[in-house]
Amino acid sequence: GYDPDLTVSIPVAKNMAERVEGLISVASPSLEGSGMSQRIIELEEIHGAQHPMIAFLLAEEVAKEKFCKFETEKEAMEVGLRCGLAYLTNGVVASPLEGFIRLELKDRMDGKGQFFSLYFGGPIRSAGTTACCFFVACCDYVRRQMGYAAYDPTEDEINRSYSELDFFHNRITNLQY
Repeated sequence: GYDPDLTVSIPVAKNMAERVEGLISVASPSLEGSGMSQRIIELEEIHGAQHPMIAFLLAEEVAKEKFCKFETEKEAMEVGLRCGLAYLTNGVVASPLEGFIRLELKDRMDGKGQFFSLYFGGPIRSAGTTACCFFVACCDYVRRQMGYAAYDPTEDEINRSYSELDFFHNRITNLQY
């Protein structure tokens, strides 16, 4: 009775699927009790526990509003991506809520559609390198499934990326990009 509130705001989770749903429900309450945790269990029966493909499929299904409706397609996709990241990190770190800041949709320079622009903050580090890499691949998967275009870099951006990777590889340390 010493806390400002006498109720626990996050229910106790029985398994990882419930942790994922509970974590993301903090930011998107409409997912609570939506059946998403049961779907995770079904996907694990098909693909095996903690298989990265489950994160991809979960993110896509949330983005396509299988579990609940969102105000905009962008919101649905952003929440879907958070769900995918929560699955990749076993629903136990802050990265899905505080490390992945937001999704923006930006116009390509050639006028042929929009691309995903992902924003990250320091708490993404709690996800770890492997989960972060799978998360970027998950975002690209959802982008494709939702019909969005790929990013169209300028020649200068391509050259700078190549130059930085080459410099790091040759002058700092081998194969540690």
